[in-house]
Amino acid sequence: MADSSTNPGSSITPDSLCLGVILSELEADLTYCDARISLIGPDPDTPYQRAQLKAFRILQRQLAAGLQEHQQQMDSLRER
Repeated sequence: MADSSTNPGSSITPDSLCLGVILSELEADLTYCDARISLIGPDPDTPYQRAQLKAFRILQRQLAAGLQEHQQQMDSLRER
């Protein structure tokens, strides 16, 4: 794949490619958390399910924050 140093018209750089992969991974992880939360449901039956729900909600918030941060980095790379 060509980067901007070999193809001046290209907007793909090693930094943007790496960030793109990170964004995809974060989106996939966030989707997984959403699915697990949906499977547990709004009213867990067992203490184990309540603990899972709590853990996945915390993880979901952290992943969403990381996704937002990396999207901002990607946007700043695109503006260059």
